[in-house]
Amino acid sequence: MSINEPLVSILIPTFNSSKTIKRCIDSVTNQTYKNIEIIICDGGSKDITLDIIKNYDFITIINCKKGVSRQRNELLSNSKGDFVFFVDSDDYIDSDLIEKLLKATKLNDCDVASPSFKIFDENKIKPINSFNGICNFSQKNIFQSLIMPSPCKLYRRTFIIGTKFDNKLKYGEDLIFNLHLSTKNGKYISVFDTFYNYYHPTNDIFKYKTSGTTVFLKKLFKYRKNINDNEIFNIYFLFFKSKFDVYLKVLLQKHSFIHLLFLLKIRIFFAMHSKKSGFYLFPILTTIFKKLKFKIENIFDI
Repeated sequence: MSINEPLVSILIPTFNSSKTIKRCIDSVTNQTYKNIEIIICDGGSKDITLDIIKNYDFITIINCKKGVSRQRNELLSNSKGDFVFFVDSDDYIDSDLIEKLLKATKLNDCDVASPSFKIFDENKIKPINSFNGICNFSQKNIFQSLIMPSPCKLYRRTFIIGTKFDNKLKYGEDLIFNLHLSTKNGKYISVFDTFYNYYHPTNDIFKYKTSGTTVFLKKLFKYRKNINDNEIFNIYFLFFKSKFDVYLKVLLQKHSFIHLLFLLKIRIFFAMHSKKSGFYLFPILTTIFKKLKFKIENIFDI
């Protein structure tokens, strides 16, 4: 290994990750690029996550309050690499990922490099169709889905200095982080032949809490002056459509009015900011009607 090779910090936030953390760490330690440091920030795990991590004597472990944004900020503050790369504790990366991203970044003088993505659960693996090539790291390209909102990218440290994750956000912190970075006129490259493997269990939708939705959406629409209705439409599909689809399929079985109200709140927010209000509101109102009809029929045994 050349002493001139840049150091890459691989940063992993954990919380009760005992079932998946070994797979994640092993994928990182098996990288073909060896000049790396591995830092894990645990958010107060109650299971054996820390016991598993301590079996690896070359990993730096830090602790902070629960909250993925705080963990990501602590990881950035404690890292020393010329480049940083985030890996979530239930995901894993291809063995050549860091090598290929770093090579693409250096050859093309880019600030951010992204791998391709695969989604997997207990039963299947599915590649995600995404942009491949070079573009500006801009707000427009994020909203038009050319740049994935995930923070699981190789960032040049000098490019992200001064940018932090928002500690007030319970989710969506990755999108807002990248939107902040988009003001810096960076250069972005997507590499098609190495993969970040993203774990998305079939029941994942029910782990999201309904609180915090409005906080995220308000921060998202701070960028409203630079977004047209078509791009708002893209945001809806990119960040909420899959969740809506899953909810709508199970709501009639689960009879959860809390989740219905959660969806209604999001759709109303989007409708207020777009001319496509009927598109956002009609499906959820239809579902509410069906649920009420179902309950009435059962009450009166129709």
